[in-house]
Amino acid sequence: MKDRRKTIRISKEEEQKLLDSLKDTGMNFSDYVRKAISNHPIIVVSGIQDLHLQVARVGNNLNQLVMLAHEGRITSVDLTECFEMLQMTYSKLSEISEVINHGDCDSGPG
Repeated sequence: MKDRRKTIRISKEEEQKLLDSLKDTGMNFSDYVRKAISNHPIIVVSGIQDLHLQVARVGNNLNQLVMLAHEGRITSVDLTECFEMLQMTYSKLSEISEVINHGDCDSGPG
């Protein structure tokens, strides 16, 4: 049960660092502290929003192509752009995996 409240005193610089970390992780203060004290690393992966956008674009492009094919408006497709986007996505996922597996990421406070 989460029924305890704690107040902390920090400097302006520490507050800014904390706010930056919260923004980077997308967590609220309570979740951030709970994760930090439970010995779970807080992993920040920069560029994850860009990766999400790339995957969404590929999905949207493929969905549009399938709809056109079902309507009989196209019979063959040049998937070069989709293939390139998938390659970029795979490359970014490989980078993220490398960072997480080797601990070269921002792991929160400290």
